[in-house]
Amino acid sequence: MLIENFRPGVLERLGLGARTRTRRVAEWQAILEAHDVPHAPVLGVREALSHPHARSREMVVEVPHESLGAVRVLGRPIRFPGSPQAPLAAPPLLGQHMADILRRELNYSEEAIRALRERGAIDRGTGK
Repeated sequence: MLIENFRPGVLERLGLGARTRTRRVAEWQAILEAHDVPHAPVLGVREALSHPHARSREMVVEVPHESLGAVRVLGRPIRFPGSPQAPLAAPPLLGQHMADILRRELNYSEEAIRALRERGAIDRGTGK
């Protein structure tokens, strides 16, 4: 990875732009470590989630999905030792909770929900 994840112009304003682009991140890390300079690379999302620290903290976990099998989702960022944690769930299917929302939040009757179903306005993609 090259040092190019910064906002445009930031490195130049700091006088570092041309210099930092002469080496890869791993090279700069080795140089900084050799001189005992505190540092850390700026990681993209993919790199951050595959980082050893993120893996050890289980920041990405696999959960069963109704139609896709095992899917990877973000884990819990904050955990309290000794506190029970509800299991993580996969994201819902498209429209999976539509009837419940119409019923609970918008006070739709069962007749109104059935009519929407019959017209194909809800429950698309849920297999109902």
